[in-house]
Amino acid sequence: MYHNPTEMQERFLASYKDKNFLKTPEPLPPPKYFFYGTLASPATLQQVLGLDQLPTLTDAVIHGYFLKRWGPYLALVRDPDRNIEMQVKGKVYTLTQKEHKAILQDYEGPTYKLVPCRAEHDGIPFLSYVFVWNGPLGELEDLDGRQHCPTKMHPQSSLPPTIPSDQRVGTGRSVMQEKFRQAAMDPNFAELSKPPPWRPEVFFLYGALADPAFLQRLLSLPEVPTFGEATILNAVMKRWGAFPVLTKMDVPNPNLLVTGKIYTVTKEEHVARLTQFVGPNFRLAPCLIKGDDILYIFRPTIRNWFYGV
Repeated sequence: MYHNPTEMQERFLASYKDKNFLKTPEPLPPPKYFFYGTLASPATLQQVLGLDQLPTLTDAVIHGYFLKRWGPYLALVRDPDRNIEMQVKGKVYTLTQKEHKAILQDYEGPTYKLVPCRAEHDGIPFLSYVFVWNGPLGELEDLDGRQHCPTKMHPQSSLPPTIPSDQRVGTGRSVMQEKFRQAAMDPNFAELSKPPPWRPEVFFLYGALADPAFLQRLLSLPEVPTFGEATILNAVMKRWGAFPVLTKMDVPNPNLLVTGKIYTVTKEEHVARLTQFVGPNFRLAPCLIKGDDILYIFRPTIRNWFYGV
């Protein structure tokens, strides 16, 4: 059972009903994708996405991951210890069309899943997305052919060559895709296509939600919650009347920092309750913090709102 709306909620609801407030939101900046395998080749990416010309890719690196092999193909795995000394070099591409996301997911197949990650270019961190291994770890081998997880960082591996044209199956399809499709018909393999169970997530909180007593009442917690301290990168704090509003900057700037609290949400229904509390003018989005973790924050859906519209 939810608590009565606060003054902030009442003002949110009032502004949402104002016809002068309901303006068409500006589009969010296009997402960046980190590629480390065949998609890191401009020629391959052009063919897969059906682009008119070779795409522009930027050098980048991600930390806390390592590469393994699934047959002849690379697979990216998150280091269990999140060791930032482990790094993988690759390429970053800015997705300009929404339908390209579905094409890439179809290309990679169910044994890879798309997750947010912290990437760097020339020492500047930014939010990106990457396809990581989503199948059994026992099917993978180390880059040198051994079948165990590494205890130290792999030597920096160069990008693999593009799949030769005589090994591709149809337009934009690779042999890997055919293996995915054949595997997907195996009833024992179908389990991999099921979405994983919900797991606790760490949230960055500010404003009223950063008050432990208030959060306890909102989520009907048996005890006062324990918060941690955190600083997120590339963000600034604005105000909507008396209330703080967090906005993420489009252009990476490591000097823009906002401090707040972090809290681990342990129940999926608590996410729904938080979403209802902040209202339709905020959305849940990934952010970068000092370190190598991805947290989740609430920030406005209407970008003009950041400036008091």
